[in-house]
Amino acid sequence: MLTQHRDRDGYWRVKAGGKWLPVHQLVMLAFTGRCPAGQEVRHLRGQDDNSWEALCYGTHAENEADKKRVKQIMDIE
Repeated sequence: MLTQHRDRDGYWRVKAGGKWLPVHQLVMLAFTGRCPAGQEVRHLRGQDDNSWEALCYGTHAENEADKKRVKQIMDIE
């Protein structure tokens, strides 16, 4: 069983090997492989959804656009 908590930015982290690691990065590493240079993990459905289907690698600009899109959707609901 892994211990989890949210960091100050609201992302889930788990403690493994004595370190707190971001869940979204671990999921992408396990299912897709290492993050390509110049890219980062994108949350397509918001940072609470760390399922592989809701994550992908992309540019920082794409990631920021995702955050705005998800926020607009959440504000509507």
